[in-house]
Amino acid sequence: MLAGASVIDSAGRWVAALSGSGTLGAGTDPLAVGAIMDNTGVGVLSILLAAGTLIASLPLLKMTASSDAAAATESVASLPQATPVARPPTEKPASPAE
Repeated sequence: MLAGASVIDSAGRWVAALSGSGTLGAGTDPLAVGAIMDNTGVGVLSILLAAGTLIASLPLLKMTASSDAAAATESVASLPQATPVARPPTEKPASPAE
C-alpha cells in the first residue's frame, strides 16, 4: 500500500496518512472485532472482513489498470540491435611432451 501511495503522491502526504491510519487501526481493531463477535457472531465478522478487503483492494486495482493502460499507449523506441563480433578461433595450447 505504501509503495502505491508513493507512486500517486510524490510529496509523501498519502504515505504519512496511510502509516498513521495503519497504526490507528492496529490499536482500535481488536476492540471493534471483539464487539462485533460478541453481538453478532463470527459469520457476520467474516462477511464484514471480506467486504472490507474488497473495498480496500479497489484503489489498488484501479491504479494497476490505469498503469497498464498507460504502458500500452506509450510508444517505445526500438533499440538498435547489436552486431555480432567475429572472433578468431583460439589455438589450443601445445600438450607437454612426455
